[in-house]
Amino acid sequence: MRISAVVAIGLAVTLSLALLVVVMFSTEVTSYECTGLLRVDGPNRATPLLVRIERYRPWVGWWSDSYGKMRMEIPDEWFGQFSHIEEAGGDLILYRSYPSGTSKGFFSRISGALTVDIGFGVFEGQCKNIE
Repeated sequence: MRISAVVAIGLAVTLSLALLVVVMFSTEVTSYECTGLLRVDGPNRATPLLVRIERYRPWVGWWSDSYGKMRMEIPDEWFGQFSHIEEAGGDLILYRSYPSGTSKGFFSRISGALTVDIGFGVFEGQCKNIE
């Protein structure tokens, strides 16, 4: 009886540690600072945009079909998130919702070019890695 309790506790601890490793190391984060123009109904305006891409590790594909997610911020003005990303060659295709949503933007990991509809305008610019 005591051996089965020890085995059960050992198994629970092992599974908990394995789950912790999977959760803690399931994303790779890259941050960018982008400069470009925000096109709105009025005149275009130069706008800085901060971007953080959380790329999921391969084992996340067991329970998700997304490449990752992207968070964006116009400092002191706006922030948003694209919760589903698809990878197509060197480009990332951004979706707010998936599979029912349509793509809202593209990000080139090769050139750093970003074009994205943020809801109240379209941002077009160049991004540089800031890490």
